[in-house]
Amino acid sequence: MTHFTFRGHLCLVFELLSYNLYDLLRNTNFRGVSLHLTRKFTQQLCSALEFLSRPDLQIIHCDLKPENILLVNPKRSAIKLVDFGSSCHVNEKVYQYIQSRFYRSPDVLLGLDYTMSIDIWSLGCILVELHTGEPLFAGQNELAQMLKIIEVLGPLPPHVIEQSRRWPVFFEREPNGSFIPKYQAAKENNAKVTYKAPGTRKLSDILGVNSGGPMGRRLQEPGHSPADYAIFMDLVLQMLTYDPDKRIRPTKALAHPFLRRTPVVGAPVSAPSALLKQQQQQQSTLASVTAAATAATAASNRHANNLAHIMSGSAVVNLGHARQPVNQLIGAPSEYIGNSVCMCLVYAYDLL
Repeated sequence: MTHFTFRGHLCLVFELLSYNLYDLLRNTNFRGVSLHLTRKFTQQLCSALEFLSRPDLQIIHCDLKPENILLVNPKRSAIKLVDFGSSCHVNEKVYQYIQSRFYRSPDVLLGLDYTMSIDIWSLGCILVELHTGEPLFAGQNELAQMLKIIEVLGPLPPHVIEQSRRWPVFFEREPNGSFIPKYQAAKENNAKVTYKAPGTRKLSDILGVNSGGPMGRRLQEPGHSPADYAIFMDLVLQMLTYDPDKRIRPTKALAHPFLRRTPVVGAPVSAPSALLKQQQQQQSTLASVTAAATAATAASNRHANNLAHIMSGSAVVNLGHARQPVNQLIGAPSEYIGNSVCMCLVYAYDLL
């Protein structure tokens, strides 16, 4: 059963999923997960985005972030992408203010026309956060967000800036035509925040490519060599390309060397001892958050009890409808996408 009507209210039935990836990070004390587990998550998310990019769908999620990626089981690495409340078809865009700020692409910040490539940008941000435990670009407002991006990736190409009517929000134009980030305005908003020069906060340093991972936490750990990090960083940088037309596509990302190391789901694997050790560490990481999952399950059970009361006539359920074509996603064949949009069940006593 996927839906039913009760006293004139449309009720949608969702599969019971576990906690989200932000919960996972929080329960690692924001130290991040291994590259091996990050790889597994990446493969599934790229598969989900590849599915959404099908010619008969062409759906932009518009709010990809760790909170909207749920584990299917607290002790396994299978995940699903949920909450399509802000999603839209490529040719039916309605909103300009989309994406959570930390994961917002430069094209959206600049108010440019956007495509499915904005989800790839968000994914690149998420991958770094999954491994380091901290958001890659954590701006307190849109100007700060742009400056955070620039200090890692360097200046935006002038031709990208010139396409935007919003460029004065972020840049000042010099007499020679060049664009200078508005650092002074950002400091006036928050004097405590400092920004590095464009491109000087290196992604290689953030990931710890040559120093044993973030803060040296993965030093001498199998699967975290400088070569492993270089491959991972290459994929991330292709996702965080300023020009949306040049950002890597999901299909191409799935063929990237970083993901080709991941065996096909269900295929027999003869793993070397190092990989087995990584898998054991992965299971340990997931097991460490079982308590949080148990609490979430208890809450879900309370919701189930409420639904039972609904059927007995003791309560009314009010569902907030999403802004996307639910009927195209319910029953979708992709194993990495939730059956429908995550909605909030608001319980109210029946006063009738």
